[in-house]
Amino acid sequence: MRIKFLGDCYYCVSGVPVRNKYHAKSCVNLGLRMIKDIRDVRMSRDLNIDMRIGIHSGSIISGVIGACKWQYDIWSKDVIIANKMESTGEAGKVHVTMQTLELLDGEYIFEEGTPQAKEDPVLVKHNIQTFLIVPQPGYDDSSVGRD
Repeated sequence: MRIKFLGDCYYCVSGVPVRNKYHAKSCVNLGLRMIKDIRDVRMSRDLNIDMRIGIHSGSIISGVIGACKWQYDIWSKDVIIANKMESTGEAGKVHVTMQTLELLDGEYIFEEGTPQAKEDPVLVKHNIQTFLIVPQPGYDDSSVGRD
Protein backbone atom coordinates (compact mmCIF):
# COMPACT_ATOMS: atom_id res chain seq x y z
CA MET A 1 0.00 0.00 0.00
CA ARG A 2 1.42 3.38 -0.99
CA ILE A 3 1.56 5.59 2.07
CA LYS A 4 2.91 8.91 0.85
CA PHE A 5 5.61 10.79 -0.98
CA LEU A 6 8.23 12.66 1.03
CA GLY A 7 10.49 14.68 -1.24
CA ASP A 8 11.79 12.21 -3.82
CA CYS A 9 11.06 9.26 -1.51
CA TYR A 10 8.03 7.00 -2.01
CA TYR A 11 6.81 5.16 1.12
CA CYS A 12 5.19 1.72 0.81
CA VAL A 13 4.24 -0.91 3.36
CA SER A 14 3.27 -4.57 3.15
CA GLY A 15 1.26 -6.54 5.70
CA VAL A 16 -0.94 -3.57 6.69
CA PRO A 17 -3.83 -3.48 7.41
CA VAL A 18 -4.17 -7.18 6.54
CA ARG A 19 -1.33 -9.38 7.79
CA ASN A 20 0.84 -10.99 5.12
CA LYS A 21 3.33 -13.56 6.36
CA TYR A 22 5.32 -12.97 3.16
CA HIS A 23 5.50 -9.18 3.64
CA ALA A 24 9.31 -9.05 3.36
CA LYS A 25 9.33 -11.08 0.12
CA SER A 26 6.51 -8.92 -1.26
CA CYS A 27 8.55 -5.78 -0.60
CA VAL A 28 11.75 -7.19 -2.11
CA ASN A 29 9.86 -8.48 -5.17
CA LEU A 30 8.24 -5.05 -5.62
CA GLY A 31 11.65 -3.39 -5.30
CA LEU A 32 13.22 -5.73 -7.86
CA ARG A 33 10.30 -5.16 -10.21
CA MET A 34 10.62 -1.37 -9.83
CA ILE A 35 14.33 -1.61 -10.67
CA LYS A 36 13.54 -3.73 -13.75
CA ASP A 37 10.84 -1.31 -14.90
CA ILE A 38 12.97 1.80 -14.42
CA ARG A 39 15.81 0.14 -16.35
CA ASP A 40 13.41 -0.71 -19.19
CA VAL A 41 12.37 2.96 -19.32
CA ARG A 42 16.01 3.99 -19.12
CA MET A 43 16.89 1.86 -22.15
CA SER A 44 13.83 2.61 -24.28
CA ARG A 45 13.99 6.38 -23.76
CA ASP A 46 17.76 6.77 -23.42
CA LEU A 47 17.43 8.43 -19.99
CA ASN A 48 19.96 8.51 -17.19
CA ILE A 49 17.62 7.51 -14.34
CA ASP A 50 17.79 4.88 -11.62
CA MET A 51 16.45 4.36 -8.12
CA ARG A 52 17.48 3.32 -4.64
CA ILE A 53 15.24 1.04 -2.60
CA GLY A 54 15.50 0.49 1.14
CA ILE A 55 13.56 -2.09 3.16
CA HIS A 56 13.33 -2.74 6.88
CA SER A 57 10.98 -5.08 8.75
CA GLY A 58 9.62 -4.01 12.09
CA SER A 59 6.68 -2.51 13.94
CA ILE A 60 4.65 0.56 13.10
CA ILE A 61 1.88 2.70 14.45
CA SER A 62 -0.57 3.75 11.76
CA GLY A 63 -3.57 5.99 11.50
CA VAL A 64 -5.50 8.58 9.57
CA ILE A 65 -4.57 12.22 10.10
CA GLY A 66 -6.17 15.44 8.92
CA ALA A 67 -9.51 17.18 9.30
CA CYS A 68 -10.35 18.22 5.72
CA LYS A 69 -8.08 16.01 3.66
CA TRP A 70 -7.49 12.65 5.30
CA GLN A 71 -4.16 10.91 4.92
CA TYR A 72 -3.10 7.46 6.09
CA ASP A 73 0.35 7.58 7.70
CA ILE A 74 2.79 5.38 9.62
CA TRP A 75 5.27 6.19 12.41
CA SER A 76 7.96 4.40 14.45
CA LYS A 77 11.70 4.05 14.78
CA ASP A 78 11.40 1.25 12.22
CA VAL A 79 9.91 3.71 9.68
CA ILE A 80 12.91 6.00 10.28
CA ILE A 81 15.27 3.03 9.79
CA ALA A 82 13.54 2.10 6.50
CA ASN A 83 13.98 5.70 5.33
CA LYS A 84 17.68 5.54 6.19
CA MET A 85 17.96 2.27 4.25
CA GLU A 86 16.76 4.07 1.13
CA SER A 87 18.99 7.10 1.58
CA THR A 88 22.12 5.01 2.25
CA GLY A 89 21.34 2.46 -0.47
CA GLU A 90 22.84 1.98 -3.90
CA ALA A 91 21.00 2.67 -7.15
CA GLY A 92 19.79 -0.46 -8.89
CA LYS A 93 19.92 -2.65 -5.77
CA VAL A 94 17.55 -3.40 -2.90
CA HIS A 95 19.09 -2.39 0.45
CA VAL A 96 17.73 -4.54 3.31
CA THR A 97 18.38 -4.89 7.01
CA MET A 98 19.28 -8.15 8.73
CA GLN A 99 15.71 -8.18 10.15
CA THR A 100 14.35 -8.32 6.61
CA LEU A 101 17.02 -10.68 5.26
CA GLU A 102 16.12 -13.25 7.94
CA LEU A 103 12.52 -13.30 6.62
CA LEU A 104 13.54 -14.04 3.02
CA ASP A 105 14.37 -17.75 3.50
CA GLY A 106 17.60 -17.52 1.47
CA GLU A 107 15.74 -16.91 -1.80
CA TYR A 108 17.87 -13.99 -2.98
CA ILE A 109 21.55 -13.44 -3.69
CA PHE A 110 22.96 -10.67 -1.51
CA GLU A 111 26.18 -8.87 -0.71
CA GLU A 112 27.41 -6.67 2.10
CA GLY A 113 25.61 -3.34 2.59
CA THR A 114 26.95 0.09 1.72
CA PRO A 115 29.72 2.04 3.45
CA GLN A 116 27.23 4.91 3.94
CA ALA A 117 25.00 2.62 6.02
CA LYS A 118 27.91 1.65 8.27
CA GLU A 119 28.47 5.35 9.05
CA ASP A 120 24.86 6.53 9.35
CA PRO A 121 24.21 7.70 12.94
CA VAL A 122 20.66 6.26 13.09
CA LEU A 123 21.67 2.85 11.73
CA VAL A 124 24.74 2.74 13.99
CA LYS A 125 22.64 3.74 17.04
CA HIS A 126 20.24 0.85 16.43
CA ASN A 127 23.02 -1.62 15.50
CA ILE A 128 21.56 -2.22 12.04
CA GLN A 129 23.49 -4.56 9.74
CA THR A 130 22.66 -4.11 6.04
CA PHE A 131 22.82 -6.07 2.80
CA LEU A 132 22.26 -5.39 -0.90
CA ILE A 133 20.08 -7.69 -2.99
CA VAL A 134 21.27 -7.54 -6.56
CA PRO A 135 18.81 -8.21 -9.41
CA GLN A 136 19.89 -11.37 -11.21
CA PRO A 137 19.84 -11.93 -14.98
CA GLY A 138 16.63 -13.70 -15.88
CA TYR A 139 14.92 -12.59 -12.67
CA ASP A 140 11.39 -14.06 -12.76
CA ASP A 141 9.06 -11.32 -11.62
CA SER A 142 5.89 -13.23 -12.56
CA SER A 143 5.11 -13.84 -8.88
CA VAL A 144 5.32 -10.16 -7.92
CA GLY A 145 2.18 -9.12 -6.10
CA ARG A 146 0.93 -12.69 -5.58
CA ASP A 147 2.47 -13.25 -2.13
